[in-house]
Amino acid sequence: MRHAWVLALLPLWGCATVVEGHERALYYSAREGLSPEPVPSGLYWHLPWNGYLKYDLRWTSHKEEIHIHSKDGLHMNIDVVVVIRPNPGEIYPLDVDVGPEFYEEVVKPSVYAATRDASGRFNHLEIATQTHAVEEAIRLALVDHLAGKHLEVSEVAIQHFDLPDVVEQAANRTAASGQLLAAREVDLQLAQRDAAIEQTKRKGVVESEGIERKMRSQQELDQANFQAQIEESKRRSERARVEAEVDAQKLRSEAEAQSIRVKASAEKERLQGQSAYLTPAYVKLQGLEALAKAMSGPNTKVMVVPVGKNGLPAYFTPFLEPYGVPGEAGGK
Repeated sequence: MRHAWVLALLPLWGCATVVEGHERALYYSAREGLSPEPVPSGLYWHLPWNGYLKYDLRWTSHKEEIHIHSKDGLHMNIDVVVVIRPNPGEIYPLDVDVGPEFYEEVVKPSVYAATRDASGRFNHLEIATQTHAVEEAIRLALVDHLAGKHLEVSEVAIQHFDLPDVVEQAANRTAASGQLLAAREVDLQLAQRDAAIEQTKRKGVVESEGIERKMRSQQELDQANFQAQIEESKRRSERARVEAEVDAQKLRSEAEAQSIRVKASAEKERLQGQSAYLTPAYVKLQGLEALAKAMSGPNTKVMVVPVGKNGLPAYFTPFLEPYGVPGEAGGK
């Protein structure tokens, strides 16, 4: 109710202007003229003889049908759509230089000029088959024509073009040929990719087999080295055992030899000690006892008989010399 009351009183002592969110406005004063600073969106009160000049900042599209000549001299009509808007920071110079009717005054003639400049660099088949390239060429030419006009260009699109039937058929054949070539190129790329995949698989198999063979060879080599180490250990052990036996036998031989030498020395000393007490008769007696022991047996008996001068036992002497020994006085 309060707002309604205020609005009801405004015609009595002033006016109000609403600037929308997509707009920018320039304030005009009957005494000071047009202000160069744009005002943002909002509600502005002013006297009836003052006001606000509003500019819509939204992108707007405009369609134009343009008659052109291609590079190869063909006449054709194309429909061009341009998307344009005022530069938000240059509202004041736009209003001073061009004004609110900027599209009709500046943009439309520039669209015709830019389209004819750009299309003159393409032949008719390129215009029909390379639309994106032609659109970009028109956009760049339009930006160049609108330089310094305080406007922004977003997009340029060719919506439609008219070609003679013969030219359209040729363009269709060219497009079909291009699509066929593209399809063949795709098939070729797929075939190359499949071949590369197959080659990679084969390479992987070969590398895997090579790695397996290498690992198997390495394992066999390691096993052979391990077996050789075992055999070498056995040979070293056997050699050590033989050397130990040789050393032991050598020690035993040296010990036995030493024992024999000690025994011989002891026996020698014993015999030397006894020799001082032995007589020839005792030695003979010991020899006879040894001979008797050696020749004695169950059916053998050894008897020792003393022998006289003539080689006969001494008890034969009385019988052989009853009268005594010759030369002895008186005889016995």
